[in-house]
Amino acid sequence: MKEPKKFLRIEEQITFLKNKGILFKSETKAKKILSKKSYYNIINGYSDPFLFLKNPKKYKKNVYFEEIYSLYFYDTRIRTLILPYIIEVENNIKTEIIYAFCNGVIKEEKLKEIKDEYLLKEYYDTNESKSEQIKNLISDINLMIESRKKSSESFEYYLKNYGYIPLWVLATQMTFGMISKFYECMPISCRMSVAKIYNLPENHLRTILKILTLIRNACAHGNRVYCFSHKFSLPSKFEHDNFKSIQSFLDEGYGKTDLFSVILCLKILLDKKNFKSLFNSIKNETKYINSNLHSVKIEEIYNYMGFPENWEHILN
Repeated sequence: MKEPKKFLRIEEQITFLKNKGILFKSETKAKKILSKKSYYNIINGYSDPFLFLKNPKKYKKNVYFEEIYSLYFYDTRIRTLILPYIIEVENNIKTEIIYAFCNGVIKEEKLKEIKDEYLLKEYYDTNESKSEQIKNLISDINLMIESRKKSSESFEYYLKNYGYIPLWVLATQMTFGMISKFYECMPISCRMSVAKIYNLPENHLRTILKILTLIRNACAHGNRVYCFSHKFSLPSKFEHDNFKSIQSFLDEGYGKTDLFSVILCLKILLDKKNFKSLFNSIKNETKYINSNLHSVKIEEIYNYMGFPENWEHILN
């Protein structure tokens, strides 16, 4: 068993980094940063691009602490920038999913109104392979209602006055993960009606919602996003107008399981004005970090992000 890590004071952290070969433009500023941002968060979290691949414990030549911190700051800014747009997508997709479900159930069952049919499995996908998923979803919804019926004024009001919570009220408390699972369990006709809004096959939208759920959680918990990766690969042949001009880059592996795939998902689900705003913000932040890099090139950071070198031209 390894010896326990020794606690290092700020001055000792500086000395330790110097012994590792890291340089400083200003030790005074570095001490202030380390006293507020944590050695572990900065050094352990953002050193990878500045280490030799064949010797990941050794730093490259002329690496400055300020470079590593600039990557930390860049990552924080990117995380802060994309979260509001993910929430915008979340709010929009919730409305569209709930409307599609309620409208579909009314049409299929000839109901005059929707009550708590979302708690009955017969109103979901009839495919036997979805049976367990639907069972778990309904269980999660029941648990959410039970845990929040007293803390949520709207839940308490509807239960007291109507005996049930309308689905559109329930949705306000659903996480992105839960609404993504809800979409996956809806009848195929309902899923297709939502996907049609974005000119997508429903299975592509399912994949996008899973990816955005993961990145939303990463952003909300302050996790690193520049090296974000996931297991839900975007389709190799994406049937969407936004991807006709970049199909070759998808074929080369860009934008499949990385941060670039997140940006592509947002390009599909956001309106043009919002995506343009996000694009310009990322471009400006990237110019900032590029001006602060010395020992590595911006293209090396792009590799971690899954960004092609000409990503600005591709997305613009």
